[in-house]
Amino acid sequence: MSPRPSAAGTESSRDSGSAGQISPDSTSPTSGFPDDEAVSPQSPGSETMRRIKRQNMTIDAYGFYHESQTPQTPGSPQSPTSPTNSTSQNRRETEWRELLENWSPALYKKKRDRATLWPCMLLRIRIPESLRAQAWCTLADCQNIKKPGEYERLLVQTPQPIFDVIERDINRCFPDHSMFCEVGGEG
Repeated sequence: MSPRPSAAGTESSRDSGSAGQISPDSTSPTSGFPDDEAVSPQSPGSETMRRIKRQNMTIDAYGFYHESQTPQTPGSPQSPTSPTNSTSQNRRETEWRELLENWSPALYKKKRDRATLWPCMLLRIRIPESLRAQAWCTLADCQNIKKPGEYERLLVQTPQPIFDVIERDINRCFPDHSMFCEVGGEG
């Protein structure tokens, strides 16, 4: 990827009409970078080829596509279904459930004993996948900072030009992510 041209260099290259320079009509008015179509035109055939290639790939826990590798056998040390892993995971989920059910921010503000440090220790160990949404909403005190009607207001808001730039750049940044790899995908 070539570095972004300076403002002075951009004007002089547009005025001189040098070969190999980006034409003024092929740059995005919002970012100054070349538009998606000017850099790499997307043909319907190339999208089909990417879909076929992704069919033979696996998706990791974070949603990224990877070349298919030999699957782990259940019970192997790295396998998420190994007995030791599931036992510790169940114990951690139980601890997190108890913490979330009895959560009160006032309990953890002033005192610095072992009981008040327990949430910090649990956070370092990791929040179980099954409880992440509930845990972060509880820890961030979402119930008390909700703004009723805010989401609906944002939905009816008129799109801004920056939204198109963000939409295009997400696909460029995460071409191997299952939510962003297709135009108009889930993400």
